[in-house]
Amino acid sequence: MRIVAEQADVWHTFGGINTMKHKSRVLDEWCAKVGRDPAEVERSVGIDRNRISGDLTEAAEQYHAAGFTQFTFGFTGPVFDLSVLEPWLAWRDHKNA
Repeated sequence: MRIVAEQADVWHTFGGINTMKHKSRVLDEWCAKVGRDPAEVERSVGIDRNRISGDLTEAAEQYHAAGFTQFTFGFTGPVFDLSVLEPWLAWRDHKNA
């Protein structure tokens, strides 16, 4: 995390919301130690749809509140059901309106 705080423009990680909140706080602490504004490091998280229970937009809000602004999703084929992204895209469009 020290190297991320010193060097990174974007930090990509993965995990559940509680883990991500913790990791984000650790990154903030490292940024303070190295004298960098934590807002300079964009936070990106890989979302595992199977690990999110409940409303996807609530999960999006929680990740966003923890400082994450970029989301990636993985899909396996041969059939790619992208309809799972519809709530996330609607949430994003509402946030950016």
